[in-house]
Amino acid sequence: MLRLRTLIPLALTAMALSFDSAWSRGGSEVIDQALERAFPGCTIERVVCRLGDPERAKVNELADQKKFRKKTTFAYVARRKGEIVGTAFFDSHVVRSKRETLMVAVNPGGDLRCVDTVAFAEPPEYLAQDAFYDSLKGRGQGRPLTLGRGLDGTTGATLTCRAVANASRRALALHEVLGTKVGRAKAGKKARASAPSVP
Repeated sequence: MLRLRTLIPLALTAMALSFDSAWSRGGSEVIDQALERAFPGCTIERVVCRLGDPERAKVNELADQKKFRKKTTFAYVARRKGEIVGTAFFDSHVVRSKRETLMVAVNPGGDLRCVDTVAFAEPPEYLAQDAFYDSLKGRGQGRPLTLGRGLDGTTGATLTCRAVANASRRALALHEVLGTKVGRAKAGKKARASAPSVP
């Protein structure tokens, strides 16, 4: 089954490409809904993160990519009763010739909580199936998140699956590089138990 339930209308895609400016204007319903799906009942703190050349280089190294050049990024840290339960990053990128925007949520221990498609401008038939997104939960950086080398894609949506895997590796790399500032558990601290399933 295609993930049509999480998509905003294609006419709103342009808005989805500027999530952070929407948040700075007081928040966007699209952002709020995505964060609520990932972190039900939590309070969310938006953290502005500056990255110098060493940080960007480390993100690219960990993610096995060369495309991360942002000097500023944003993390959305979720807390329940004062305890950090996870962090979300929004990632916009081109799949074939058009953009998609994902929310990638990471557990404090550095594994994926969930990945949610919030905007997709490519034809709907190029969406990956729910089973692919479900298979991402609990995965960490590296081989387990490389399409064809530990991660199986969706027939007919290979480029989408590859783009989702790349975005997931970027989010995990940011989570590691930015550390406790964005809610990563300190080394040696027991990671939070596996996240509950996300509807």
